[in-house]
Amino acid sequence: MLRLLPRSLARPTPTRLFSTSQTLLAGHNKWSKIQGKKGIADRNRGVALTKARRDIVIAVRSGGNSIDPEKNPALAVVLRRLKDSDIPKDNIERALAGALKSDEKAGDTVLYEAMACGTVGVLIECLTNNPTRTIQDIRTILSRNNARIAPVKFMFQQTGVVRVALEDPTQQEALAEKAFDGGALDFQESTEDDGKVEVEFICEPASVSALTQVIMSSGHPCELVKSEIVYRPQDPVESVDEEVEGNMGQLMAVLEDNEDVSRVFTTLDD
Repeated sequence: MLRLLPRSLARPTPTRLFSTSQTLLAGHNKWSKIQGKKGIADRNRGVALTKARRDIVIAVRSGGNSIDPEKNPALAVVLRRLKDSDIPKDNIERALAGALKSDEKAGDTVLYEAMACGTVGVLIECLTNNPTRTIQDIRTILSRNNARIAPVKFMFQQTGVVRVALEDPTQQEALAEKAFDGGALDFQESTEDDGKVEVEFICEPASVSALTQVIMSSGHPCELVKSEIVYRPQDPVESVDEEVEGNMGQLMAVLEDNEDVSRVFTTLDD
């Protein structure tokens, strides 16, 4: 359950949120390696572009079907991330143009539930126009990584998250006061590797957009890092053995490589 922090409490303590190949014939080896690397690069780029388009569609849908980043904070975050990832501008513009079309082929958002390594709950959010293909792919990935389809949604709680990077860390308490007035239920502060202080506010899912607007118009300079609805574990698993950790890392990597997968949540503590 979410805990509601009394406003009289002092600043919260920082919290940290978690191949084989055959030998080729001489004379063809170099060319084959070049072609192989190019094929991998092209495939990875294709997946990245597909995911970029789908991230835009999801952000537009979750932001009231607005393609204006000034009015849609979730879209603003996605566009900034895609720009930092060097996604071509024309690809982004095409995705924005197609996001509201009635014949948009991105498909529907589907949530799959799974149990991994016997005890770890996993939620896999996908955007797909072919659910039959997607569930087959997900089942294959799970079966190859010590996991299976299973009802685990009860192990999670859906919450709203608004995360910002503060330009002036001394403004944190004043910003928190504004955030509580705007619907925040809790918050956590952390110092990132680059030295920036970030504050993550928790709210009800329906309050994400309104809380984001309150925070960004509060008069306390900050950069929006995240504005979305997520699934958080009811009882996070704080520690696992090395084998489970390795298996989960492999499973997460394979899932996130699938072009239909948007996000993955687990009951492991971040």
